[in-house]
Amino acid sequence: YLVSYYNKQIKTSANSKDAGNFTDSVIFNNEKAILYNFIIVKDSSTSLYGMASLSNPDTLIISARYKQIEFIEGINDFIVTTSDGKVGILGNDAVTKVKPAYDQIKEIDKDEGLYLVTSNQKQGVINQNGKIIVYQDYEQIGLDSTYTGDTNVTNRYLLYGNCIPVESNKKWGLFDKNGNKLLACDYDAIG
Repeated sequence: YLVSYYNKQIKTSANSKDAGNFTDSVIFNNEKAILYNFIIVKDSSTSLYGMASLSNPDTLIISARYKQIEFIEGINDFIVTTSDGKVGILGNDAVTKVKPAYDQIKEIDKDEGLYLVTSNQKQGVINQNGKIIVYQDYEQIGLDSTYTGDTNVTNRYLLYGNCIPVESNKKWGLFDKNGNKLLACDYDAIG
């Protein structure tokens, strides 16, 4: 209902009906931003996205200069993608938390504020303020998505709330959530 209501009220509103190349999960997340008094807007002349407050939708908080923008519920920040495909994180006050320098950013733990970052086919982990937790030196971070071993593993990126599995040269190791090395990459498998 809220999405429909604000679509009619705000001409520049950008959600499911005119979201362009957004995936269903991005659309859903952006629609949830309404609950926090934010609305994703689209500049019709450039087809770029920004963000405004529902109380003043004509004044942009994040200017419409991003190819994609995704609301992150909980911390109320935004993952933004620049025109050249680089990804970063902006606060809801438009302050850059993570400079758009990555090929991909994915939230891997909401409670800890951890993100998987990928560039040049190498992965690492940062926190929501851009601090490096695990350097981008690994081919894979997190257990394979098809892992069905231990049913107590609820997050394949952060095992038991503390351990981050990393793979380098087909060998596995572990870091803790603070970036301390627990196990060197000497093992054929973890799980």
